[in-house]
Amino acid sequence: KPNSDEALDLLRIAFHSCKESPLLSILLYDQLALVLHGTNLQPLIME
Repeated sequence: KPNSDEALDLLRIAFHSCKESPLLSILLYDQLALVLHGTNLQPLIME
């Protein structure tokens, strides 16, 4: 698998594991926002 596919799989797992806890969801979204804020994403990823 390409690295991007593995990263998406890990992200899906993280989202599914956070469904039980609103606090974990908030922390995950905060971390993703920090990562995305400092990254230029390709248009395909943004879709």
